Amino acid sequence: ERAESVRCRASSYECLAEIYEQLRDVRGAIEAYEQLLEIQPPSAAELSATSSAKRGIQEIVLLSHRRALRDAELVQQEVGRSLQQAEQAARQSLTRRALSDVKELRNVVNSDIDTLETVLGAYLRQQLGSSSLGVRKLLIKPIQRGKADLQTLRKVASADMNLLEMQILRGDPTVAFFRMVLLRAFPRLQPGPAERKSKLIAVAAANVLGDQAIQLREQFETGALPNDPVLVRSLVEEAKRDPELVTRLITQAKDRNGKDIYTRFTSS
Repeated sequence: ERAESVRCRASSYECLAEIYEQLRDVRGAIEAYEQLLEIQPPSAAELSATSSAKRGIQEIVLLSHRRALRDAELVQQEVGRSLQQAEQAARQSLTRRALSDVKELRNVVNSDIDTLETVLGAYLRQQLGSSSLGVRKLLIKPIQRGKADLQTLRKVASADMNLLEMQILRGDPTVAFFRMVLLRAFPRLQPGPAERKSKLIAVAAANVLGDQAIQLREQFETGALPNDPVLVRSLVEEAKRDPELVTRLITQAKDRNGKDIYTRFTSS
């Protein structure tokens, strides 16, 4: 009875393996061959010479399927790694292009404001030299107010462009927005002080940001910068290419009280 049971089970798994082969299901065929050869290996005493040879061929097919499956998994891993590298390269290229566009915009805005300030200054000097005292008194305050407005415009434009550069470094705006909403809705997802400190120490140890790592840590702790690991990684990467940009974004970011790092330092 036991021999008959083994023969029936072996026959069932052999049929199952053939079905999987027809369906081109390699994983299913592997499982069926493994069960078959465990029940009835080529060396089984009850097998005839023909059946033993057949089991030997099935064992070779099993080894071949395993190797093919392993090779396919390696290829998938390599393709996935290549796609990830390509995606990262594309992201870095788009980030650099976007930052370059913002830099050009900043230069244009600053140049236009410089031109307006120069025109106002020249006009003021002209009027002071050629107009009567009464006219000069009437003109001084409006011109000074205009220069003050230009300074305010420069600060507002600079802050807006800093915010835009920061958003670019955080990656996809939609993803960054939902990540920020999620962290606000579930504060427990925020990295703890120890985890955050270890990240910043690691940044400093990498000798990429140098003294800026200390400023970065302070800006995180005061809430001036969002506690976003994507932003940290982007700042470190960008520091290698444009340290001036990273310095400006770190130091000029304002906390909840509207103070940047220098303002807090001078008022402390």
